[in-house]
Amino acid sequence: VLKQISNNRKRSSPRSSDGEENDKRRTHNVLERQRRNELKLSFFALRDQIPEVANNEKAPKVVILKKATEYVIS
Repeated sequence: VLKQISNNRKRSSPRSSDGEENDKRRTHNVLERQRRNELKLSFFALRDQIPEVANNEKAPKVVILKKATEYVIS
């Protein structure tokens, strides 16, 4: 029901066409993909600076953060 209401609002908007909505969605998706990629690369860079996980390419993000915290505190 909520989805239906949301869809109805989009369709009733005289200011934007379906093409414009698709363009906005596509642009948003590209930006979100870039954001996630930058975040991933930042985790890799952080991981590589922490001796305990530097050689573990599959270290989970939470482990990288915990080990980085321990490394900074010590």
